[in-house]
Amino acid sequence: MSIFRSIIDLAFTSVSMETDVSSGPFSIRLALDEWAKTQNVLLSFPKPAWVTDQPTDFGAAILGGNRLPQHVLPFDLSKFALYEDQTFLVTWLPAPDNVLYVWDYESCTGVMWCNTEVMLPWLLSRPILPLIHAYATETEWCPVHASAVGREGKFLLIVGPGGAGKSTAAL
Repeated sequence: MSIFRSIIDLAFTSVSMETDVSSGPFSIRLALDEWAKTQNVLLSFPKPAWVTDQPTDFGAAILGGNRLPQHVLPFDLSKFALYEDQTFLVTWLPAPDNVLYVWDYESCTGVMWCNTEVMLPWLLSRPILPLIHAYATETEWCPVHASAVGREGKFLLIVGPGGAGKSTAAL
């Protein structure tokens, strides 16, 4: 078994709750540990608006609170690190984020592991985004860098490059 697969397995055995949520067109089996529950991560995901007996598209676990598995972290924690092969995508985002993402293309499962006491607001606004992107590469869907506002079931999507002011406009 690969070291990355063992990280995903460890994450899913460390969670205290699982629930189905949605993100765009995808139905996700989301698993949270106690730390993730206290961060109110579930508020970032709507429940699926559909009722179906179909399986979820993929599984993701969110964990945190300074318990990262040290044996898979890069030697220099201050630098971005990326590893990808046919089976896994692994990303380390250094401070201030301090997040490890591990995605398994074969099993369509992944983990977001935060090494912080509190999830930063920009991460909380889009948790597991790199995992969603990894899953979407194998579908007909295309993720976009955007912000959105909505009212009474109608939404406006503001698309643009990073730093263009999408979030400011949405606020």
